[in-house]
Amino acid sequence: MGATGLFWDKPTITYRPLAGDQFTRSLMLPIPIPAVLYLIQRGYPTDLVLRICVNGVNELQNSYGGQGRPTTGDAKFGGIGRP
Repeated sequence: MGATGLFWDKPTITYRPLAGDQFTRSLMLPIPIPAVLYLIQRGYPTDLVLRICVNGVNELQNSYGGQGRPTTGDAKFGGIGRP
């Protein structure tokens, strides 16, 4: 008496995109500080990461170029992370 069977080492991964309130909340939440630090530790330029991910540090504000209310931000903000 014997048994036979098949085995595949190919798992099926299914991605389901976020939609509705779940999608909106994910865009509106602040980026966690560990995520910003992770990007810097992985070698991304600090000034680029801060310009893209951070609105303000201490009392320096980043520029905003959106259609709602564009602002120029503080000139010193661009110098953060540069030696």
